[in-house]
Amino acid sequence: MPDQLEMIPHDGQTYEFRIVDALRSNLADAITPSRIASVVKAADYAYLNEWLELWQEMRNRDPHLYTVAEKRRMGIGGIPWNVGPDPEAEDQDAAKRVADHCAKVLRKCEGVDEAIWHLTSALGPNIAVVEKVFDGPRLRKLVPVPHTRIGQWLYDKPGVRISLDGTITNTVYADPRKYIVAMPHGSLISPTWDCPMRAILLPWVGKHYAFKDWLHFIEKFGWPFIYGEFPEGTSEADKSKLLGYLNALAATRTAAIKAGTSLKIEQAARLPDEPFLPLIQYVDEGMSKIMLGQTMTTDAPDTGTYAYGKIAKDVQSEVAYSDYVSEQRYMHPTMQQLAYIEFGPPAPCPVWKREIEESADYESITKKYEGAKVAGVKSVSKAQVVADFGLNAPNDEDDTLSVAEVPTAQSLPGEAAPDAPIAPSTEPLTLNELTLGIERFTRAGNLAWVNLLSAKLAELIGVTAPPPLNELPTAPPTGGDFSE
Repeated sequence: MPDQLEMIPHDGQTYEFRIVDALRSNLADAITPSRIASVVKAADYAYLNEWLELWQEMRNRDPHLYTVAEKRRMGIGGIPWNVGPDPEAEDQDAAKRVADHCAKVLRKCEGVDEAIWHLTSALGPNIAVVEKVFDGPRLRKLVPVPHTRIGQWLYDKPGVRISLDGTITNTVYADPRKYIVAMPHGSLISPTWDCPMRAILLPWVGKHYAFKDWLHFIEKFGWPFIYGEFPEGTSEADKSKLLGYLNALAATRTAAIKAGTSLKIEQAARLPDEPFLPLIQYVDEGMSKIMLGQTMTTDAPDTGTYAYGKIAKDVQSEVAYSDYVSEQRYMHPTMQQLAYIEFGPPAPCPVWKREIEESADYESITKKYEGAKVAGVKSVSKAQVVADFGLNAPNDEDDTLSVAEVPTAQSLPGEAAPDAPIAPSTEPLTLNELTLGIERFTRAGNLAWVNLLSAKLAELIGVTAPPPLNELPTAPPTGGDFSE
């Protein structure tokens, strides 16, 4: 186990920023399949700078990829961070003191929020590095390492290396005491071997060329064109003059035309989308699945928009939680380092935290309890039920709300979930509210609420309630027929 002094790296910043760190290698001038192949081969061995630059070019050239990549980053980067105590520590008071100290050190550290956001840029190319700048035992600053300084070495000591002067020869190993290295997608040997960027590369190239070809096609066939007609027997000289008129009109939109010359404008017909648009849409859907886990065009059974939206939300929640677990993994050495420097080696290691909860399958949980009931189970632990459904136990009687009073998705017209449980309102409603509610729930297609509100409306005005409806009318009702 390392002692306190071993956890303190040398003072100061490893590299000094140079103007070359802001330059690019002009990949934008030649993103071709052969050029991309050479970048990938180089990245697999030592040169990661062009790999990271290629990812930036791909995002900047593709609005859809930029959007889904930023959404993936916001899944964890947009949530406030904190430092929590070690949940497995025997002395929780001591663990809390250690966690509070580490949180205080990080919040006082210069550039902490920018550096933590920079680390989320690894969600895609699978590599981002931040340098920890110490002043003795005190963490003073966090500095994002530019892509021009990042490389790897697969020979004597595999791992990420940082260039001190921008060359591949003068490098240092990315010591965890000195650097935070984010590789959220995991890596046995090289960060480029198994990551979203590698899966996106080939379809992105196809989309890139399809879009260019589509633009050329539109430029060639999508504009109106002018043509001239000449009678049979026209001399070659007159044909040349007519062609000259057309060229002048195309170039300058002005021409001196001989009287009697026939010129016509032909509007272009509607251009077909195929094969370009289907290919582009296919690639965009693939990018969304790679970066976000799924799209609204999921292959789920056709159960309506709500089902599609629920599946997409659940999958994206699982992706965000997975990224959060990865973030905890690469932040762990820094948490341990800060704890050991201040409290010494067997100090409980704090936990990097964000307010992200693991996606729970409540439908499966409900079926589990239904199965237990069928199997003859008479009672279960109340604490277990509360924990399974992610609820908080009431503090006292004033804090208690019966399940029937809890608002449900059906409480919101237009956003109601199919077959969601109905919670009757305990508050008296006015005549206007009841009438308006019947109209809104009719439009939302919610038969149960229409019957419930119709009965309450009859009760309010003192008439006999109409029989419950078995199907909704085609036109929104005004409250039903409440005549005697």
